Amino acid sequence: MVASQLSIDILKERMLSLAQAAKLFPPARRGRPVTPNAIWRWVSTGVRLASGTVVRLEAVKVSGRWLTSEEAVVRFIAAQQPVDTAASEGAGARATRGNAQAADEALQQLGI
Repeated sequence: MVASQLSIDILKERMLSLAQAAKLFPPARRGRPVTPNAIWRWVSTGVRLASGTVVRLEAVKVSGRWLTSEEAVVRFIAAQQPVDTAASEGAGARATRGNAQAADEALQQLGI
């Protein structure tokens, strides 16, 4: 199990099955829906960013069943957003605000 998968707070976050998480996303390539298998790939192998780092969707295994959360989906989306590296002083604070804003926008798009 990957350490990042343990950061879901199951008591505070809205838990979702992988099938439910797939339904949060609009259709992808050729208008096809995002499948639970795609969600599983994001949990198990993640998405490689241009920087070379890999971002994984946080998930927990409960009684043989994998679950994620709405909040984890938002964090996953926010982690994939490009960061403005051209900015100089205060770039870290702006990046944090930008990630928070991206997460808020993602929540709004998901209707949450």
